[in-house]
Amino acid sequence: MTHGGTAAGRRWTRRAGRLASVLGVVAAVVGASLLVAWANRWYVAEMFARSAGAPDGADWWYVYDRLHQAHATLVAAIVALVVAGPLGAVGRRARSPRPGPAVEAPGS
Repeated sequence: MTHGGTAAGRRWTRRAGRLASVLGVVAAVVGASLLVAWANRWYVAEMFARSAGAPDGADWWYVYDRLHQAHATLVAAIVALVVAGPLGAVGRRARSPRPGPAVEAPGS
């Protein structure tokens, strides 16, 4: 007996695939928005870094903090995009009409 062979098993597989696809799209959108935020923070940090040597310019510790925040945002964007890929692949595979390998039920 296989779990994927029954109508209920196929329905759960489609639902799980749909959920994985939706979560993949959400992760991709979050990753893309974090990349935009990273670019903005990097630009602001560069503008402060140019004025850091001037007498009335920004403090170096402030520039360091801005750069640290920009790099943290970049890491978060990469993580979100890396998570989006497998979620999209799992969602697409679960909703595929091609049958996958059968999984035997425990105890059968």
